[in-house]
Amino acid sequence: MQRLFSQVSNLCYSFFMLPVILLALVTSIHTAAAEDKMEPLLPPPPYVTAEGLCISVGVKWDSTALAKFVPSPLKLSPDATGAINICNAKRGYVITPITYANFDVDLANSLAPDSESFVWQGFGIWAASPAVVNTAREYYGEQIHLGDARITETKTGYRATASLNGKEVVAIEVKLADKPCTPANALISYLHVRLRTGEIQRIDFPVAPDICEATPVSVKVTPLTNDSLFAALQPKEVVYAVVGKNATIGWGKPLTISWSAPAK
Repeated sequence: MQRLFSQVSNLCYSFFMLPVILLALVTSIHTAAAEDKMEPLLPPPPYVTAEGLCISVGVKWDSTALAKFVPSPLKLSPDATGAINICNAKRGYVITPITYANFDVDLANSLAPDSESFVWQGFGIWAASPAVVNTAREYYGEQIHLGDARITETKTGYRATASLNGKEVVAIEVKLADKPCTPANALISYLHVRLRTGEIQRIDFPVAPDICEATPVSVKVTPLTNDSLFAALQPKEVVYAVVGKNATIGWGKPLTISWSAPAK
């Protein structure tokens, strides 16, 4: 998420406009299996969400515990960095309103290490309709689960939580700095390995938030006893906190790519 908000990209504006144009051409509705039953899929990406709020903390993961879950040929970044992001979006196309929590893992990269960085989403919890969650799983990864996520304002900042099966599994609290927020734009690229086909897909997300400095107050992740991957997503260290207000995000279409795994 640090890259999401701090790596400014001049590509953001042009990429953001593309989903708006293409989405107007999308009319078909598909069907696919949900986690436990058939649910209709909504029109495929690209999407756009607006009036978003994101509470993010940068972390360092336990590389020993997490490395075995990163799908080959993807590899953890050398420092095992990443972020926990809890966001909402009030307006947009097709998939709003939503609130979601993402556990992001920074990847090592051998394609263009000086110009690009990539992220793997280890786990996602979405508070949205079953159709939205099923659509997200189809296009953005099987690691997305239907749950609950909330952001509440506190006297000094924000508290953000996510729950599964009625149990709170993530809680973040941050304190806002007494400084004005700054408009920014950036591009983040996720890599995803489809379980059904083994294809490696790249998904680009251009973002345009107002960046607000913040300090992490507390970060608590409660492991799930029946999910070993989620149990491995325990931050060893909290590095930073940031709040993104009034965020507009372009949700890209997955593109199958060739990937050269970094040498050991």
